[in-house]
Amino acid sequence: MVSKQSVIDIVRSDLGNTPKSEVCVAIVEYVLDPANKNISHLTYSSLRKVANREASDTEFFEAIQYLCGEHVNLLESKFELIQGVSAFDVPKADVKSAQQSGIFIHPETGEAVSDYKKCLFVYFVPTHLSSQIAS
Repeated sequence: MVSKQSVIDIVRSDLGNTPKSEVCVAIVEYVLDPANKNISHLTYSSLRKVANREASDTEFFEAIQYLCGEHVNLLESKFELIQGVSAFDVPKADVKSAQQSGIFIHPETGEAVSDYKKCLFVYFVPTHLSSQIAS
């Protein structure tokens, strides 16, 4: 089993002593904290609060991208359509199709959603690998 410290060491080895590295370490520590083992929905906003670092937006977004990458694979990005009080999970393939065609089809009604970019949101979940990392 891999330890939380070994994940942090990988981050620091890959990214050095940079603001992006500090954002990653803060998120790694948060996600792998046993008190947070039931986390299932992380937004950019919630991750920004966790990071609580003075990193630029670019460094912050690059840190999230890095944590979703194959090397660390701590987070997985997902999408949801939020309309009013209803939320619907959206497969990545549907988002890609909408980006290519400009038309997003509602996952339940099958109807085209106008201005879908205003109600389609990305969020993150810890990967199955995160549950295999020892504190």
